[in-house]
Amino acid sequence: MGYKLALLTSLHLQKTGVEDWIEEILPHIHCKLGAEYQIDIFVDNFAPTAEETLRPHRILNIDDYESTCDSYDLAIYQMGNDSSHLNIYQLALKHPGIVILHDYAIHHVVAMFFLDVLKDEAAYFDEVGFNHGEEAENLARERAEKGEPGLWETDAFRYPMTRRLLESSLGVVAFSQLVKNNLDAYGGYIPVLRISFAKEHLEIESAAEDLTSFIKEAVRFKAIKDNRMYQRLRDKIVDTYQELGWPDNTLLERAADNLAKVFGGA
Repeated sequence: MGYKLALLTSLHLQKTGVEDWIEEILPHIHCKLGAEYQIDIFVDNFAPTAEETLRPHRILNIDDYESTCDSYDLAIYQMGNDSSHLNIYQLALKHPGIVILHDYAIHHVVAMFFLDVLKDEAAYFDEVGFNHGEEAENLARERAEKGEPGLWETDAFRYPMTRRLLESSLGVVAFSQLVKNNLDAYGGYIPVLRISFAKEHLEIESAAEDLTSFIKEAVRFKAIKDNRMYQRLRDKIVDTYQELGWPDNTLLERAADNLAKVFGGA
């Protein structure tokens, strides 16, 4: 039985800083996963140029992803912090997978989504509150009322706006120990893998090995989550903890996921 992976990413011509890394490491991942895994690459309405690197893979339009996403065993989202990742951000929230977080702070993308796409300033303020609490939400409102620069322009690292993306993911990949530590502290129930961004051959090989293992684990976990027996077990765990007065729904659901993985034999 084979597995299908969807990789949603920018590639050359988009010049985001993300494409060099994925085009460098993709052949190594493809080799280590083996013929059992098929990787389809979804790009945002442009024609990539790295033909040699991409030849083993189908190149598809990101607009077609939602109509085919159920046919994939796992999605891998390359997430940066500019407009070329706006569609990727929205899809990652709707269809959980692995997020490769190239920028710890994605406040620019989140602000674009609420202010430019949805054109809903109130919803943006609510999202700031969801991510960083009432004090940050009030500061964002105050900045807007005074016509001052937004938080994404002056304090993006302090207010990274990653919580919803983290809570929607099956796992996150980070490129520095500092970012991994921040993510662990911010949402320690999310699996976080730290790999090297460097281009030296041995480091690429090591990163590809770790990422390949991470992908395979996520494929297994997603298969369990999609199983009806798992869903019934998870719902029972949620009901039990709610009866006990568990205080945080997000932590409750993640705990249920972890327990169901154990009972499901993951």
